[in-house]
Amino acid sequence: MNDPQRQLIRHAVAALAYRAGKALRGAPASFAEFQTGPNPKTPVRILAHMGDLLNWALAMSQGRKEWRDSTPLAWDAEIMKERSGYFVISERREGSLLPPRRLVFERDSSLRSEAVTLFKLRGF
Repeated sequence: MNDPQRQLIRHAVAALAYRAGKALRGAPASFAEFQTGPNPKTPVRILAHMGDLLNWALAMSQGRKEWRDSTPLAWDAEIMKERSGYFVISERREGSLLPPRRLVFERDSSLRSEAVTLFKLRGF
């Protein structure tokens, strides 16, 4: 792993995984449907969106232009899906059709924004 771009991707993905993981660690199942007002995005919907962003990045790395708004799964399943998405992106081998920096950073700001929202909802 001497390639500087691969190192940058792995670092960015690890940082996102850490931030999201910290916000989710110890969260009770009831947190999934926590609401702060009328029609807010619940934590489980935020997590589903983060998974959609990770799936989009993987599809783009494989040359597919596809986006899917998934229906949120049960809380524990969404947490596992989100964690596995970080692993898949960080382990993506050479052969990606997109430049590595573009693959991660094109959607990085959305992922960071969603992780910050989870932090705020948890009261951190």
